[in-house]
Amino acid sequence: MENDDFFIKSNFSKTWVDLRIITPAVLEELKKTHEEEMEELRQEYENDGTLEEYSWRFSLFDDEHQRWRAFTKFLERNKNLPPETIKTLYELGASDSDDMMGGSMMQKLLYRKDCPLELLEIALQSDRNFLVKSANREIERRRK
Repeated sequence: MENDDFFIKSNFSKTWVDLRIITPAVLEELKKTHEEEMEELRQEYENDGTLEEYSWRFSLFDDEHQRWRAFTKFLERNKNLPPETIKTLYELGASDSDDMMGGSMMQKLLYRKDCPLELLEIALQSDRNFLVKSANREIERRRK
């Protein structure tokens, strides 16, 4: 699986596999969805008469979209995760090649009911203001 072109283009790492965010079935689902989206886009451009003008779009690959889709699907499938897994997922977001997408991963984890208080406290020390605000908001929500 780790030698698959789509896996490589999506910038998944061994950690994504080890955490079971990416499995063979998930990878196939991502590929299928991507192909369907590209076909839908192609048809839209063709119907608008702009296919030639926007043909460059088909040479782009939005790897962060694939990682986000896999990440959110994983969270949907796993409503209760162990604290260590959530911390590892947070670190995965912190090290993501796309700063915005990685930050979104980190923020999404802070709002989970199974997010450990220790991770919220770590987020309070972040140099990313939106994570500090999110952690404060979640801590306040839990006090009510």
